[in-house]
Amino acid sequence: MLCSYASLTVIVRGADPTSYGHIIPRPIGAFLTDSCTASLYSVYILALGYWALVILQGAALMELPTHLKSLETAAITFVWAFYIAYNMSLFAFKGFQP
Repeated sequence: MLCSYASLTVIVRGADPTSYGHIIPRPIGAFLTDSCTASLYSVYILALGYWALVILQGAALMELPTHLKSLETAAITFVWAFYIAYNMSLFAFKGFQP
């Protein structure tokens, strides 16, 4: 789902690739860029959690341990909160400078 969202944002941003703001307004393009990055980092975190589980329990995967599941959730929440806060803090400066 996260990879599909990242692909969709790349396709949508492809309509205005140089970010002139003629087709997609610059703040929306910036949000799509930041959310694409956050979704790709989320996929990386989930992949890292999967490989940590394989290393801990071997190839016979049973269930994700609680500490690993909570660490993944906390890391993904931090990544999304960071990118949303970063995007909102610079919203006034993305595309509205004279």
